Amino acid sequence: MYYSSEYNISYIYFTMIKTTLLAFTLSAICIAGSAQDRVLFLDLTPTNEGVFMHDSIAFTGTSYAITENGILQYEKLCKEGKIYLERNYYAYPTDTVPKLKFESEMLNGKRHGVRKGWYHSGALKFESNYSKGWNDGKSTTWYENGKLKKEVHFKKGVKVESYKNWNEGGVLVKERIYEQVTPTTSKLIRRKKYDPNSGEMIRDECLNHEGEIIDCTD
Repeated sequence: MYYSSEYNISYIYFTMIKTTLLAFTLSAICIAGSAQDRVLFLDLTPTNEGVFMHDSIAFTGTSYAITENGILQYEKLCKEGKIYLERNYYAYPTDTVPKLKFESEMLNGKRHGVRKGWYHSGALKFESNYSKGWNDGKSTTWYENGKLKKEVHFKKGVKVESYKNWNEGGVLVKERIYEQVTPTTSKLIRRKKYDPNSGEMIRDECLNHEGEIIDCTD
């Protein structure tokens, strides 16, 4: 069947308008949905099982709180009524834009995953790992200039392995070694001290579980 060129042009033009209108409609629906997915945390109702509801539906979206001056204070991101990410902001009266202070991954109301903190300047302050509410894994802290300040290792809230401190110049000044003795406790078994200028070790002591200094070669 033959169609004239005028018919083809009209059909193409009609298709373009139809596609544009459809895209505009979908965009409007998305924008409206996004607005509904952001509510005040006080407007959520928790169940006895710890599920946050909004209009009798398990909430999915971002809940938030603001100060009396209208400055963003915190956000709690939810999926099917469960908080999976928390963000806290500095909320100083002088802040014209929100400045992130802490961000924590969550599971069943407890920290689980990575937790980070920032200085007011925006520089990363610390990064820690959690498991079901306990420090678990490496925890690192930085000075605002970006240099290492502290590095600690945990196993379900208990210090294990090494614990190191640096000064603002980037020199390692202290090092401690911990040994886990029970599921909930550990003991300091070795400590080292370094010159804050040269980084040269100036003390190395080993300790038994009673805290008494012993020969490190034993």
